Amino acid sequence: MKTFRLIFLGIIYSINSISAQNIINCNDVEFIDGKKIMNITDNNVKIILTYKDVDTFEKYFPFELYIENNGEKFTIDPSKIIIEYYNKKNIAKECNALTSDEWWNIARKNILWFGPDNTRKVTTNVNEQINNSGTTNTNLNSTTNRTATATTTIYTGEKDKMMEETKAEIDEKYLKKTTIYPNKTLYGKVIGNNPHASKLKINIPINEKIMVFDLSVE
Repeated sequence: MKTFRLIFLGIIYSINSISAQNIINCNDVEFIDGKKIMNITDNNVKIILTYKDVDTFEKYFPFELYIENNGEKFTIDPSKIIIEYYNKKNIAKECNALTSDEWWNIARKNILWFGPDNTRKVTTNVNEQINNSGTTNTNLNSTTNRTATATTTIYTGEKDKMMEETKAEIDEKYLKKTTIYPNKTLYGKVIGNNPHASKLKINIPINEKIMVFDLSVE
């Protein structure tokens, strides 16, 4: 019985040891222009996370990732990034980061509901002249003049333009599932949920390891 217990404890210790080795915590923090810069270097992979505190009423928060690969190729997938946080009731929660497609769907709906209109009304003055017989002639010499207003609707395309610019920015700057080959780098923005959260931790899986960035660390 004693031997079995020792073997069991040894297995538990080995599992915990392996799990601990697979978790890399960020201990390198600095600030530049009000932004928090966090850096993890593990073997041949370097990750720099840039983050700026946002107001608590914001529902989402962006952070930036710079990834440098000096080893074997690997794939980064934003949908696999896990964000741990404590909600307003101080209950531990977690959620996935948003993909660029998910963020575009949210941005598109916001523009549809709250963005500028595609049209606007234009009011112009029209000079009218009335002849002695009482008929109305526009821009003709007559004895009586009056000014009337005319309202027309013109297409401005402001909403469509905002849609195009926002979609182009998301496609260009936001991180997508990408294979990073040796001696290559990757930069991109990621969107996380921030439902009045605190004690945020961002867990990024790389090569069967978890890179942990605790945003509460100063």
